[in-house]
Amino acid sequence: MVNTQANEWNTISFNQNLNFYYKNTTINNLKVLDSVLSIEFHAIEQKINYNTNQSIDIYLHEDSVFLSKLKEDQMNPGEIPISKPKVILKLFSSPKNIRTDFKFQVSKILVEEMIFGYSIEEKIKYSNILRQPRWLMPGLYFYLSDQWSEDTDNEMRSLHMKKGFSSIDLAPKKYHQLLSASFWKYIEHNYGSSSIYSLLYMIRLTQNFSSAVSYTFKNSLKIVFEEWKLFYKQAYQLDNRIPAPINGIPLSKDDVIEILVESDSSYYSLEKTLFGSVVFRNDILNGSRRKVIKLSSDETPLPAFSGALFYHANKIHLAVQKKSGILIYDDVLNNKHHFALPIKNPNHIVSNSNHIFMSVSNVFESKVYRFTLDKLDVLISSDAFISSFDINNDKICVSLSSLHGNSLYVGDTTSISVVYSSKKSIDGVLFADESTIIFNHSRNGILNSKMISTDNSSIKSLTNFRFNILYHKFDKSKFIEIVDKGNKLEMFTVSKQPVKQYYIYDTIPNTFFENFRKVKLDRRNNATSYIFDNDSLTNVSYQIPVSPLMNYAPSITQDIGANSMNNQISLSKADLNYYEFSKIKLNLTNNVFKNDRSMWFNSFETLMPSNLHLSLGASAKNKKTDNEISANYVGLIQPNSMDLILKTAVGSKKKVAVNLMHRQRVIEGPNSNNAYTTDLLEVIFQSKTFSSSVELNSGVQFRYDKNSPYYINEESITKPIENKFQLTSFSELAHSKQYRKNHFKNSLSIEPNIDLAEQSWNISLILNLNYERKINSILSLKTHFKAANSQGNSPNYYMIGGKSNDLLSKITSQSFSDFRTPLSYESLYGVRGFSVNHRNGNSAAILKSQLDFKILQLLFNRPISNQFFSDIKFHLFADFGTAFYGRGIYARENILGRSTLSTSTKTVDIQVNAFRDPSIMSFGSGFSSSLFRYKIQFDYAIGIDDRKIQEGIFHIGLGKSF
Repeated sequence: MVNTQANEWNTISFNQNLNFYYKNTTINNLKVLDSVLSIEFHAIEQKINYNTNQSIDIYLHEDSVFLSKLKEDQMNPGEIPISKPKVILKLFSSPKNIRTDFKFQVSKILVEEMIFGYSIEEKIKYSNILRQPRWLMPGLYFYLSDQWSEDTDNEMRSLHMKKGFSSIDLAPKKYHQLLSASFWKYIEHNYGSSSIYSLLYMIRLTQNFSSAVSYTFKNSLKIVFEEWKLFYKQAYQLDNRIPAPINGIPLSKDDVIEILVESDSSYYSLEKTLFGSVVFRNDILNGSRRKVIKLSSDETPLPAFSGALFYHANKIHLAVQKKSGILIYDDVLNNKHHFALPIKNPNHIVSNSNHIFMSVSNVFESKVYRFTLDKLDVLISSDAFISSFDINNDKICVSLSSLHGNSLYVGDTTSISVVYSSKKSIDGVLFADESTIIFNHSRNGILNSKMISTDNSSIKSLTNFRFNILYHKFDKSKFIEIVDKGNKLEMFTVSKQPVKQYYIYDTIPNTFFENFRKVKLDRRNNATSYIFDNDSLTNVSYQIPVSPLMNYAPSITQDIGANSMNNQISLSKADLNYYEFSKIKLNLTNNVFKNDRSMWFNSFETLMPSNLHLSLGASAKNKKTDNEISANYVGLIQPNSMDLILKTAVGSKKKVAVNLMHRQRVIEGPNSNNAYTTDLLEVIFQSKTFSSSVELNSGVQFRYDKNSPYYINEESITKPIENKFQLTSFSELAHSKQYRKNHFKNSLSIEPNIDLAEQSWNISLILNLNYERKINSILSLKTHFKAANSQGNSPNYYMIGGKSNDLLSKITSQSFSDFRTPLSYESLYGVRGFSVNHRNGNSAAILKSQLDFKILQLLFNRPISNQFFSDIKFHLFADFGTAFYGRGIYARENILGRSTLSTSTKTVDIQVNAFRDPSIMSFGSGFSSSLFRYKIQFDYAIGIDDRKIQEGIFHIGLGKSF
């Protein structure tokens, strides 16, 4: 039974816990998936001793797992998620990844419901008062989903050997999840199976991680983490006895996608770069490299180490993914000729002298295609996931992975038979000769090469490395192995030899955690043999009753029969074309929507960050299209101030955004009061994505501003009402790239602006450059540069000085050049130690650099559970800014050095234009932290103006400032 309307969602439920949403997956496959995921679901419930009160929706997506990534909505201070939880699974993935993704997402749903509550009232209560390290819960989700796999153990072993670890807080953020998972594994190992849910309940009750650890384990947090460090130190001392390969060719783990060895001294690599994916020829002897070919913006690399860069007919071929299918460059070196195949999402490629073979796999169905000249046919089909395969003459070997296990099959195009099965992964199958197959497998806790004879199915070990082998293959006469050393890869090449000359290991010792796993399995059969049973929670008496009680029972009977299961099936069309509330928001803010620009300078003061507001809003998402609508009210605290904002994001991947705003501000003066209103309509298009890091956005904005004097006296009656109608179009080229230690985020935008009432105009150009470098676990450097220039008969005036989120910000200077009537006033802020608008002009630039360093984390040899203290960073900074009018700092339009001299009789006035440096700079120090999820900063800055040191200014920042 298959859904014929592939674009429509169907829904089906086999039990009260899981609801499946699918398009064209068969009912039988859904039954298999439900049976496996239900077991995993109940295992997590049992592990944390919690039964959820609601069912979980599972959406099965059939797009490629490597063409798109799921992004989690970022929660800001005061935002509470209220939508029904859902799990998204991608079927173009291995069964192992399906299980892991499901368990991670379900663990997050169940633990958050257990800790923060189910009702909105509970979520509001607990979301801001629970004091725990940021890394704690993500590490638990990862541990519950991964259960300390060979890959996780490999990365932890590498981290221990290369860097060591004494504090999770001081470790780079990329390791936080791993180290946190190791903590949860340790407490379960050392304190018993009930330790995880006991600690979770105590975190909810005490609302403090440190107190929860003390109550649960009868030990201080410091002692528990000292034990944690000692535990892994001893564990990996045993593993370090296993020999490791040396003198490998280093490869970037984050950037290298594919490898093709040419000789002992050269190889080709497909790598991710700042400007896209590029094939390089690398010379090992002199360390040089040459670009061979760059992928275009509509070409996507296949999954890493899938064999997409390969030899065929003595030429180098490259396979890439396009929307229409596979594109193969058939001679990368000499020409760029290519041909297309109507195949989407292949995960493995093999070639011989006559054919090119590709496997296309998902969790329920896989095929191996054979291509010859203009002929494409299906070689084999399977109802399991083909993770790898190899061809030798008429023989084929295939590694299959299903939801129930892994198998190695050998045969020909007519029939294949299983020669080996295992619960652990089998990958990288290769023919060593007619009757011998090499594959990667974990029998001993580390992924190493094994060899199996198809004649007698005997398995022998070929390698005994301390690290996992990520990938291996034959290139011409070379055998290549790529070893995963945690934070990097290393490549080893040897000459291909006859099988009888292979070195074979008789026995290989297990890793520490592989032995531990086997002891746990033995315990299930014989409880008295379990030597690690050290449950310290047996005699714990809780001062506060635990609710719900620790008496887990499966929410449905797990041994239900096939007939009764069929009776529970609920199948129907899924009506998802409706909106549901996704989150609500109630927070304090001093950074309102579109607060950087004002049509009148007098009204700009009402938009400055010194004005604190209460923001109340809600968001809703369409269940079918994922379109989003959000409404927000800002006001209450400041008198006569109000913002009403409506935002929408529509289209595929939210490529179109529509924003509406109504703003009202009132300024009360000694002689007059003025009401300023703004109505704005903005449409933004994400026009084109050039690569994974570069995109082009464009849009149009119409705004109507009105200045209405209050008629409170005779003078105010004579003042007219002023109106401005502004039309702006803008285009922005944005770039964002994350490296291991460096992060770049840049943009270049152009904005033509027209005042429809006055028929004036300008064209503004804005450049933003942001760079952040993680120097080490203690130090990080941030640098921000922004430059703006506006030209036209009515340019924008830019102001510099102050801090963009300063609660104490103020304006001391209100002087501007009179050479033009500005279309609008815009503040770049950016120079601490000065007031807002200390300098201004139609051209401006700011440069600020800040060195952050952690001190408290060095003083504590345990995690800091208090969010305020754990997030404290001290910093030193230096800021620079300049602003001027006209074509340069010497232009006569600048008023800094302008003065007027008069004769004694006042009959002659002389204007003196003297040069004065328009640049200002400052330096200082401060610290930042978080309080109730609000980012706060305290800065003391000393400014330098015209080579004179100014009096220091204190800044208090709320929210993001850099």
